[in-house]
Formats: sequence, structure tokens, C-alpha cells
Amino acid sequence: MAKEVKIKISEEVFEDYKKTADKWEPVLLDLPIRAAKDVLGLMTGVKGVRGKKHFGAISGHSQFAPFKRNRESEASVDIDYRTLETHPGNVVELFAPVDYSMLAMGYDDPVIGEGVKKASTTLKVLAMLCKARGESLADAAINGIRNPEGDTALDLCDGLLEILKKEWGANRISLDKGNYYEYHEDITAENAVDIAKDIVRNLHPKLRKLDSFLFCSQHFADMYNEGYLLSHPAVPYNDKYEQAYVEGSNKKLTLMPLPELEGSTWFFVTQKDNLLWGTDNESDESFVDIMRKDHYTLSFASHIWFGVQFHSIDPRKLMVVRWTPVPVEDDEPLGGE
Repeated sequence: MAKEVKIKISEEVFEDYKKTADKWEPVLLDLPIRAAKDVLGLMTGVKGVRGKKHFGAISGHSQFAPFKRNRESEASVDIDYRTLETHPGNVVELFAPVDYSMLAMGYDDPVIGEGVKKASTTLKVLAMLCKARGESLADAAINGIRNPEGDTALDLCDGLLEILKKEWGANRISLDKGNYYEYHEDITAENAVDIAKDIVRNLHPKLRKLDSFLFCSQHFADMYNEGYLLSHPAVPYNDKYEQAYVEGSNKKLTLMPLPELEGSTWFFVTQKDNLLWGTDNESDESFVDIMRKDHYTLSFASHIWFGVQFHSIDPRKLMVVRWTPVPVEDDEPLGGE
């Protein structure tokens, strides 16, 4: 006989959810991060950041010269400090356990581990809710604009694009500084390969030596692949049509299309170790909790700290790529899109 589904939340069911949340708290706190791995997996995670943490990029100009007994010079070491700031965020969601009574049937999810999949339906319900919370973190990491009064993940922190736009507006990213490139044509299959190759040619020589990603939209990658096929008609369609590397980069620059960049006029070239995301989800200030709302509903609360930053905007580590219909004049007021 099938197990009876109870609509009203008994004390037993309520306690089961409470105990499950307590027992599996570390896993439930980590699931949002894991769910955002398509973006965060291309970045470097920094744990234990509550508030601000400063990172210094050190560069020096010390050098040897022909021997002189009385030679001396001032030390020339530059430290560019950048601040990774995490902000507190929370969520309180109401749910009715009866709505998930059949979850165990045919349940499969690649993000949630095998240990959770084999656990009780109670844990699977909480895991699904936590995973959904993480899917919006990926978008926030790229497109977020900090708004303390906001109600979505995009309000939680400044994302990478907003950080770049502010640095550009402050003239710390520019053509003169060598960490900025702009193009003025709509991307098509006819020009995408040439634009990508021109980006490579404009990279700082040291940046060209690094294994880097060109973070771009899927449209840009599609046009590049189509353009590559047009300019290399002998390439077998099912063999090398999808080009991972930008031609002319000596396989150092990999196309990395992100859904979060679709429609954006800002792309960037950098490395995984130059992209930071921070959290403090292992501290006592990060938690999950279950409370009874009414006879049929429970509330599931969770708290997180989260933020992103570039370790360096030096042209040896970063190139910002922007589409603009006309060249930006030198006397035009600076500011992001």
C-alpha cells in the first residue's frame, strides 16, 4: 500500500526538517557555490572573507647594470592593492513539504552529490532549494550591481562587468594604459576572426605569453566558428569546426563564451587566478534554518557572504574588450554603459 501523504505538517515532519538542516548545514551552505560552478569554476575562490580583504599585486623595476663600486639606487617596487569585498545576503523561502512528496521518484541532479541523492526526501527538498539559490550567483558574479536595498542576487554585489566599467570610468582602464581595446563593427561571420586576431595582436606581450580566456558571448563564439570555417574551407566540419583557441594566439587564448555575457558589449581577457570570488560560508554567521510558518508551510532561511574582484587590472594580466558604434573621443566624459 502506498505511503499516505500528509498535507498538515506534523511535529515529527517539522523536527525531521530541523534535524536535517542542522546535520547537513555545511553541504547546504556549499551547494549554492557548486551550482554556480559554470562561472565560479573559472575563477579562484577565497574562503573566510567577511567584509573586505586586500590583495596586493607586486611589480618591480630593479635591474642589474655593469659593476660600479659606488652604485646605488632607490628601490622601485610598486604594489597595487585591490579589495575583494563580500556582502551579506539572505533568503527566506516558504514551501509546503507535501508539494515535494514524490521527489524521490526518478530524481537525478549532477550538482547534488551521490550522498545527498541517496538520502531522505527531506534532504533532497532542502538541497534542491539551495541549488536554485546558487544559479543566480553565477549571474551576480558577472552582471551584479550593488544595491543594499535590492531584492535579487544581482543587487548583492558589484559583478565583474560593473567593476570594469567603474575602473574604465575612473580612467584606470584605457587605451593609453594598454588594458583596453574597442571595436566598432557588429560581429558577423565575416569579421569575427579578424576582430579576435586583432585582440590578440593588441595584448601586452607578457599577457600574450599567459594561458588566458577570452570571456565573451556565445554569439561572438558562434560567429568566430562560422568565420573560421569560411576562411578555412578545407577543415572537416565534424573535426575542427569548434575552435577552442583564437587563431594567432599560439593556443594561449581560449574562447570562453558565457550565457551571462549574452547581449553585453563588454568582454575581457584574463586568467583564472586573476578572477576572485569570496565567501564566508564556513563561519558561524553563515547558516541554514527551518521554522514553521503555519499548518501547511515551512520557511527555509539561509545566509551567505559573497563578492567578486579582479586581482589585477595591469595590462600584463587583463585586457578589456568593448564594442562601441563609434570611437570614444579623448574628451568624451568617461563612464560605464
